[in-house]
Amino acid sequence: ITRPRNVLTFGQPTALTLLLVQLVYFLYSIYYGVNVAGVEDDASGNPAAKLAFSIIQPDQLFLIFAVGIKSKRYFWLTAAIYVVSSIVRGWMGGLYLLALVAVIRNSPLVVSRKGLAITGLLLLVGVVILPVIVSAKWFIRSGAGVSEAMSFLSDFGYTNYLFDSISYVANRFQHLGHVAMLAEDSRRLSIAYDFGEFTPYWMDGAPQWLYLRLNGVDIFQLQRYIASYYFDANNLAYAVNPGIAGWFFALQYRAVFFVVFLLGITLVPAVLVLRFAGYKYFLLVSCLVLIYLFHGWIGAYFNFVLYLLAFMLVKRLSITQA
Repeated sequence: ITRPRNVLTFGQPTALTLLLVQLVYFLYSIYYGVNVAGVEDDASGNPAAKLAFSIIQPDQLFLIFAVGIKSKRYFWLTAAIYVVSSIVRGWMGGLYLLALVAVIRNSPLVVSRKGLAITGLLLLVGVVILPVIVSAKWFIRSGAGVSEAMSFLSDFGYTNYLFDSISYVANRFQHLGHVAMLAEDSRRLSIAYDFGEFTPYWMDGAPQWLYLRLNGVDIFQLQRYIASYYFDANNLAYAVNPGIAGWFFALQYRAVFFVVFLLGITLVPAVLVLRFAGYKYFLLVSCLVLIYLFHGWIGAYFNFVLYLLAFMLVKRLSITQA
């Protein structure tokens, strides 16, 4: 598309700041018992801190800074906190995102027998520990804890749960079924969108969330609406993958504006990132288009791109002034 000129990198001060933010976020989440996947945050916690972390989003900051941290030592220190925080809060997908970041940091990859052997070994280890990860995820989300997950594995049987865990991972493509369901009920979904029963796609992002919260408007995204309306989920923390295609059925004739919106938040950032941040960040953005945007997590992708472009601008201004 365009020729990359600069590479976005971060030194020790940025790494230490990221480390501190992650640690504070982790301790805050543990102390108040909030930010756990699938669990509604207790409003009696600390509203100011909750609002601040909903804007800062340390997990997103890790993805942004981790690729560009120069020091391997600081990278793995921040990665360790990220992994521990993700697991304790029930976000097992953090392990996958960390692996993605580690691969991008070491790109371009050289294919060799040793590399293939190491990759195969890591995949094998991943499959072996999969029952532990999946069971811990659900027991943490239920508020029970890791010890109860281990007891469950002991009673249920490790081998039995291994096949269930593999099936669970395969079912992460559940959004395909959700899209088919939304297609069958597209008329009802379009009417719900007209009446504002869930948040519009263009209001899914940190700045928009801040505006809505300051004006006392509830943030009820499509993924939560599907879980509530179609699956009778009373817990508002539950959400499902609607997929980008699901939005087309909800919008119908208005989807033409959605296409323009998608092109704007994918092509423009891709060109800017490739030009001013380097191909590694371009790879990261491209991967998150599939991981976040393709599955319908518009807000997660929008926030990542917004923060990345903001840090690119700050970094470029500091270099220009220097």
